[in-house]
Amino acid sequence: MPKKIDFVSMVKSSGEASMMLNFLIYRFKKGFSSLILVIGARGTGKSSTCYRLSEKYNETLNPIREKEGLEKREFGKLVDSHLGLIEFVKNAQMGDDCVLEEISVLYPSRRSMSNDSVGVSQVFDIIRKKRLVIYANTPMALSADKNIRSSANAMIQTYKIIKGEQVVLSRFWKLQPNFLTGKIYMHGFRRKGKKIDFMYTKMPDKDSWKEYEVKKDNFIDETYAKLLRKAEVKNEQELKKYGYGKLQRKPLTDKQKRVMELLVDNNGIEVAKILGITPTSVSQSKVLAETKGYTLEEFKRKIQVAPIQVYGDNSLRKVAELVQ
Repeated sequence: MPKKIDFVSMVKSSGEASMMLNFLIYRFKKGFSSLILVIGARGTGKSSTCYRLSEKYNETLNPIREKEGLEKREFGKLVDSHLGLIEFVKNAQMGDDCVLEEISVLYPSRRSMSNDSVGVSQVFDIIRKKRLVIYANTPMALSADKNIRSSANAMIQTYKIIKGEQVVLSRFWKLQPNFLTGKIYMHGFRRKGKKIDFMYTKMPDKDSWKEYEVKKDNFIDETYAKLLRKAEVKNEQELKKYGYGKLQRKPLTDKQKRVMELLVDNNGIEVAKILGITPTSVSQSKVLAETKGYTLEEFKRKIQVAPIQVYGDNSLRKVAELVQ
């Protein structure tokens, strides 16, 4: 009968993700970027592991940033779209990091089904030059784009959340690709010649994690709105082809319009505080507006910015009326 692993003792007797953090900092100092593939069953702590690693990585890297005259960071950027990844890479400073959510959805293994999965390969050279760190999570490694998998430098597999200790337990490996055969070899981490199989991460900062969860919950709503609008546009094109003209969009309610205006320069939690509603209500209003065919990009183009006015404790730019 196999020996039962004492997870609690393991957590108490080791440093939090110390070898993985040392690995990331070592690669940064050597001039390399890092792509960490995080896999595991749903509910085993993939997202919280990514976010906590980001917190600890930035905490460790900040003294180095200070010496090099770079801006300090508290945690990385959450990315849940191809455009978001491009924006992150474009604006990132040396050594910045991001959490790339659900890569099997954004960049599926069947490349013909996703133009974005082809485009992502073109930004890896900039990722390398800027020495960026990307934590990419997905339940199943093989469901993600092959280019991403072959570019990964390490893999973490989350096993379970130990609720009593408020930590996530996981295993981790270095990855070594064979560029001739395409095969990827997994090597265990070692400390003083001894193989280290497990690591743990604590829960992230409560406030930042709450905002992260809101963004993650909005992902499915936004995806649904985009797919619905895509179907509507296709339908409009079909009708136009047969001489029926363009369909008219339904007008926004005052609340939907105000939410979209404020989301141009504020995140969902900030908008909720301004309007005195819940973040969920903000998300719902945004989804309903997008379902009607309106986008934030459209508001960015049409809203004219006036001098700053103060609303309670928040300084906001007064927005002009939306040109219908």
